[in-house]
Amino acid sequence: VNVYVQQDVDEFYNMLFDRIEAEMKGSPQAELLDERFGGKLVHLVESRECEHVSAREEPYHALQCEVKGKASLLDSLHTYIAGDLLAGDNKYHCSQCDKLVDAVKSTRIGTLPTNLVLHLKRFDFSLITFERQKVNDRFEFPRELDMAEFMAPRDTTIVDDGGTVYDLNGVLVHTGTSDTGHYYSYICDQATGSWHQFNDSMVTPFDPSTLPEVAFGGDCPHSAYMLFYR
Repeated sequence: VNVYVQQDVDEFYNMLFDRIEAEMKGSPQAELLDERFGGKLVHLVESRECEHVSAREEPYHALQCEVKGKASLLDSLHTYIAGDLLAGDNKYHCSQCDKLVDAVKSTRIGTLPTNLVLHLKRFDFSLITFERQKVNDRFEFPRELDMAEFMAPRDTTIVDDGGTVYDLNGVLVHTGTSDTGHYYSYICDQATGSWHQFNDSMVTPFDPSTLPEVAFGGDCPHSAYMLFYR
């Protein structure tokens, strides 16, 4: 990695996990990342004309959350479950009924990890300028997050019996533009509950009550890019 070139943290996160998984393959710790950070999405197609439901699972280590046009994390997560109507020329073929039916296609959470990581999609590609641009919209997120309403129905997938309530314990912030910038973090010490800012070699105490001013974005260059809940 060239330390003089700005890297995308989400891409680095995925690359790091891939390399760690490759190194641990075949070892007693081979499933460690999945156990701590891995969950499953469930892609559903629910017929409106019969009782049949199609469910397909997909593993994840981080949930991708739209920022553009969304006021908050909960608003963004609701786009997962809102669904798209498959009707008219886009009807769904129900294999069990062997006919085309109106249906709703949506995504739900099948299983949740111990550590829930959310990637806030702060960078977008403009079809007008054909350039990458940063989305500086204000985007709120809670200190406590309950994922219960985003879970898949139990009759469509194997859902674990773990809790759905998480506490925020880390925020990675990007400051700058789509081309240049800097990353730093706010992290909660699990042992003491105290927060600190980690900015290169500087570690200083941090008051989490100021997160709306320093991490929600809006009319400022700094905004949260990845959220870590536990």
